[in-house]
Amino acid sequence: MPIRPRSRAADAPERDAPPVSNPAPDRRSAHRSVSGSPLPAGRLRDVLAAEWIKLLTLRAPRRFAGAALAFGVVASAVLILSFPITRGVPISAAEVDDVVSASVLGLDAAAIVLIVFAAWFVGVEFRTGAITDALIRLPRRSVVITAKAALVAVVAGLTALLTALAVSVVAVCLAAALTDASWSSALSAATASDHLRLLFGSALMPVVFAALAVVVAFGFGSLAAGLLASLGLIIASTLASWLPAGIAEAVQPFLPLAAIHSISGASEPGSAEFLGFLPAVIVIAAWIVLGWVFAAWRLRSRDF
Repeated sequence: MPIRPRSRAADAPERDAPPVSNPAPDRRSAHRSVSGSPLPAGRLRDVLAAEWIKLLTLRAPRRFAGAALAFGVVASAVLILSFPITRGVPISAAEVDDVVSASVLGLDAAAIVLIVFAAWFVGVEFRTGAITDALIRLPRRSVVITAKAALVAVVAGLTALLTALAVSVVAVCLAAALTDASWSSALSAATASDHLRLLFGSALMPVVFAALAVVVAFGFGSLAAGLLASLGLIIASTLASWLPAGIAEAVQPFLPLAAIHSISGASEPGSAEFLGFLPAVIVIAAWIVLGWVFAAWRLRSRDF
């Protein structure tokens, strides 16, 4: 029986064979360090620290906070000075309480800037892909949502408090300078309990809607989604007040802006927006928790 000659392929040295690539590590091993222990970045406090450093090192958050403060102060001054057009009375004849309460609307203007900041803080990382590595390495991706939402809420809250104090100073100065009220009466109006409730209750608006912008931006991985969702809820709350009474009473109590108005005292008892303090807190918490759950579900199923 003839012996077949061996092929050159059989005589080729093993080193000519293509290298066998190492199998990709499973997801659990990617979450562990060389020593086998979980990466410290998986803990909430470590992610909070990393996000806090990011806030301190980036210029944009400081610019957003400064813009929100400036926008709120300018808006409050414009709203007060526009009394002859918006209310049909000269500013000199305006009541000091009306001047002081109108200045609180400057917080609504500041809220718009802070909502843009919140959506940007999440959306820009999805757009650039910077968030991909962090999310792949973390055992629980929802930790990033919690950390970013918490820090954005803190920044929005501090900025809102500074804006509240600034618009109060503007209101007192304009009331004392342009109306018949004295400095003492203008200051008394600005420090009255009802006004302080309105002022600091309205400061919740930037905090709540900025947090909602964060969770929605995470859920859709988009800056535009977070921005449009929060602003859309504000617009929807305004439009709901124009609905027929029966429909408005069924819709408005479930909207976050109605809850904020109930806490601040802007809604009157018996109106569709009036909820009471505890139901208002429950409505706000429900919106944030449900938004967080939606974002965590979408992020967990996202394939990077």
